Amino acid sequence: MRMRDGWEAEAGMWAAFARMSGCDRSHEDINLPALRALLPAPGRRTLDLGCGEGRLSRYLRSIGHRVAGADAAPTMVRLAAGYRDAPPAVLADAAALPFRDGTFDLVVAYMCLHDMDQMPRAVAEAARVLEPGGRLCAAIPHPVNSAGDVPAPARSKAVTTGGPGASRTAAPRSRRPARPPRSARCTGRSAAVAARC
Repeated sequence: MRMRDGWEAEAGMWAAFARMSGCDRSHEDINLPALRALLPAPGRRTLDLGCGEGRLSRYLRSIGHRVAGADAAPTMVRLAAGYRDAPPAVLADAAALPFRDGTFDLVVAYMCLHDMDQMPRAVAEAARVLEPGGRLCAAIPHPVNSAGDVPAPARSKAVTTGGPGASRTAAPRSRRPARPPRSARCTGRSAAVAARC
């Protein structure tokens, strides 16, 4: 199954979760603050790549960005564009964006690159639609969030995690933990980067 098909199937549940105040604590307490620290001041035009149901587009607009969203899941685009006072959103494959070269001075990819069917091409397209000197600001889930997906033979070994200069060893798991459906799972800690193209 393609990632866009999975998000299309879960769009309604995701929107209900994302739009319920206080429900997505990881977004509110960890991920969005990390992204905010990287965001440049509003410029000429901002693309919310993989905009989903539009919550980041609405946030970007609220702080002064002139924003447009793009997502590959039709229901997500309808939800994003249908919200009251919503910025525009278009149905588009991130690997083949319908914008001219240099259309944006900022592309934001918030918690979405890992869900794109052709991530390297999506990043190349983000660079193409950025003006010279434009910025790509990306935040992704921290890899520790997939620690429960370790293949069976590797589970017998301890796993070392941590950042620069720090590590800790976790006890091996005897079995894979049960996980909630993707639409209800919080993202946990994030990694965020900004790059000038």
